Amino acid sequence: MKRILYLITVLLFICSVVEGVEGNGQPTPVATGTPSVYEVTQRNFYISSDGGSTWKLVKAEARTFDIAAVASGEAAGNFFAGSFTPGTYNKIKFECCATFRMKGYVDYKGTTYYTSTSPTASNGTASITTSAFDPSNPPSDYGIASITTPKEEGEYSEGEFMPAEEKSINIVIKKGANSKINMDFDISESLALYDFGGGSYRLMPAPPSVTVSVE
Repeated sequence: MKRILYLITVLLFICSVVEGVEGNGQPTPVATGTPSVYEVTQRNFYISSDGGSTWKLVKAEARTFDIAAVASGEAAGNFFAGSFTPGTYNKIKFECCATFRMKGYVDYKGTTYYTSTSPTASNGTASITTSAFDPSNPPSDYGIASITTPKEEGEYSEGEFMPAEEKSINIVIKKGANSKINMDFDISESLALYDFGGGSYRLMPAPPSVTVSVE
């Protein structure tokens, strides 16, 4: 029987992309949409039972998840299956790649901003008049784009990993229990449009919600 452990609105595998955007003077998106592809890459996942004084390495390898996929929660759960020994855990830390791969579009004030594969697109964002955008027959460059989040100051390079981030959790694994982790993702409105000033708008990932349980 599943036991819900906690509900967080910041995905375990996503560092705080909003903080970087805030550093550019725009703390909240001007509009949002729901992506059909949302790929995030994580590595060096550690867990602690003493508030971060000591850490256990759970997984070092980098792994990419498309959390918009139907089986994404199962894939993430399988990635960590059997990695936890019995005990109570209260801290995690991990590294996330600053480059996300996403597909989707957002309408804002008569303009549709969409993920673009064009090399001339601004960090994976292109735009067209909303009346001219047909989702069933989109522009030829509409597709899965690489979107790199900003730092509080400056920009990350494409493919660069952000510094490890710690988060508080509350997980209890009982001895002899099945330690399979289940994750249910809600990516509704998790493609966000930000105003960077000077008429520049860019699409960025917004943190989806995730329900984590153990069975």
